[in-house]
Amino acid sequence: MSKISSKLFLGVLILFLLSIGTVAVVDASSNDSALVKVFQKYLNKDEKEVKKEISKLTKQELLEEISILTSSPNQNDLIPFFYELVERKDEFSNSELIKSIKDKKQKKATRELMIDTYIMKNEKNKDNSEIKKLLVDPTLDEDLKSRIVAQLNFSSEDEELLTNLFEESDELLAFHSLKRLSKINSEKAAKISEEILASKKTSSPEKLSASLKVMANHYRKNNNSVKSKELIRYSEKIIETSKDEVLKDSAVFAVSDLMNAEAIISLINNENVDRQLKAFSIDQNYMILDDILENSPTELEIEAVIKAMQIYPISDLSINLEKASKSTSNKNLIKEIQDTLDFIEKNGVQANKKWQDRKDGN
Repeated sequence: MSKISSKLFLGVLILFLLSIGTVAVVDASSNDSALVKVFQKYLNKDEKEVKKEISKLTKQELLEEISILTSSPNQNDLIPFFYELVERKDEFSNSELIKSIKDKKQKKATRELMIDTYIMKNEKNKDNSEIKKLLVDPTLDEDLKSRIVAQLNFSSEDEELLTNLFEESDELLAFHSLKRLSKINSEKAAKISEEILASKKTSSPEKLSASLKVMANHYRKNNNSVKSKELIRYSEKIIETSKDEVLKDSAVFAVSDLMNAEAIISLINNENVDRQLKAFSIDQNYMILDDILENSPTELEIEAVIKAMQIYPISDLSINLEKASKSTSNKNLIKEIQDTLDFIEKNGVQANKKWQDRKDGN
């Protein structure tokens, strides 16, 4: 079996389990005799015995049982079958997988799993022209196209394809297409995004969400402070007025992605931002908060960091927060700092170092 990256495998597994969740809810009440039959086959068997039984299945039998189990109300029932499919992915030809993806007689969850299998099987394939043809097939469901775009690697030769997919869709396909375009031509993606955000026409939440993300990354990488301020104000308006929760969350993530002092402070102080999203943003921007403390912070900046640490205490900020207490004569603020340091000592977590590359412009 050819190896696949653990990151890709985990991502595909999560995506698959999320996608079958809705299917299970719809189909679980159907009293499917085939589902009962599969359950009985593995009843009272431990993990090793189940794995051994599954390994004896032909590839067609494996697909049939997976298709049946997508109706299970318990998503975990599919995990051993998913692992077996990954182990045996090279038994399937690309043409077989493409045929299954296009087969409308198959359950949607099964077709999605065939997409996932194709992606894993062809992880190192730079061409993937076979599955890319499906993206221009008018008979293929848009959500299946979206799943392909979300996972597949693209090259500069695919700019027109991704641009067309973005323009033709108002749903999740548009979101993923613009994100992928930004990976191969950030300038073109940024231009499209600017036009979307500046347009007086109403764009879909998915197009706005993708545009916000692309512009945040673009402004951060180019250190464009003026445009960053504009994006913060634009996003704040969405956070305050939009009734679309996904779009509001996207606006928060976009501001957080800017990774500068004004952006993170605006989120910390914004009463319309959910506490969990604030915690995510504080985690992502811990280096920014540390930089604030290290460079002659104002009292307002110190208070913002204190507020952040009450939401998501990070041990790595303790040293510079303690130093900041010596830069002010405000007794109340000094006490707040000490109380916060005590809180961090008891409840603090280590900083998430994965954000370092993004802060450095990557």
